[in-house]
Amino acid sequence: MIAARWPDTRGVTQVVFKPDWKSHGEVAPFKRNDKLLETMPQGLIATHGSGITDNIVDNARKLGIRIKKIGA
Repeated sequence: MIAARWPDTRGVTQVVFKPDWKSHGEVAPFKRNDKLLETMPQGLIATHGSGITDNIVDNARKLGIRIKKIGA
């Protein structure tokens, strides 16, 4: 909720990318990551997570997208 409120209070456009479990099954989070990266964001903030998080960080790095890691 905090992450969603930050852009709202600052007039920053927020775009939500949700996994499409029905269409993509167990690879839905990875497909979601690919769709997000197609927008070529200016940067990516990544918290400690799973292989799904590692996947988006690795792919963002390959595309030259700035990455800020938070946490362990």
